[in-house]
Amino acid sequence: MKGFETIGQGMKVILAVFVGVVTFLIVTQTWASLGPSGSDGPATGFDFLINHAALRYGVEATLIKAVIKQESNFDPAEKSDAGAKGLMQLMPSTAEGLGKPTTPEGKYCNLDITDPFDPEQNINGGTCYLSYLLDRYDNNKELALAAYNAGPTRVDACKCVPNIPETQQYVRLVTNYYDEYKGQGGLTAVG
Repeated sequence: MKGFETIGQGMKVILAVFVGVVTFLIVTQTWASLGPSGSDGPATGFDFLINHAALRYGVEATLIKAVIKQESNFDPAEKSDAGAKGLMQLMPSTAEGLGKPTTPEGKYCNLDITDPFDPEQNINGGTCYLSYLLDRYDNNKELALAAYNAGPTRVDACKCVPNIPETQQYVRLVTNYYDEYKGQGGLTAVG
């Protein structure tokens, strides 16, 4: 009888190790699919926060990085003349709306942004808002980016990228960074 208990304990250890290895492989494959291995553009000091937000809100790390590149060129202290702040250039009204359950984005995100210059708060707020816009526009990146820049009201009015030169240029530049970053990193063929 004692021999069976030893075999049972051994099987439990083997099963625990197997489950651990499988979990590790699933997590690393999920992480790799979001691009932290370098396939999402140049390395920045914000990659951990970007990848965490990508996982949390279901937005490609590459797209987040492209938005940050265009919005602030990775400067967390950036402030626009219009009052947008931080890496993803959150407008005060947008940052406030992300925490209000009375707004659609507040219901979606439920985030309290107390310091838009804090990289973690800013990236989480900007990424959740981008996720909200992607859902709102059926994952149409161009419309979501246009709404991120010009506001959803303007995009809803024409159901297109509005005829605003700044917004059209914004969508074009972010899309170009996204495409450029998608082409970087990863494995290359040798030989």
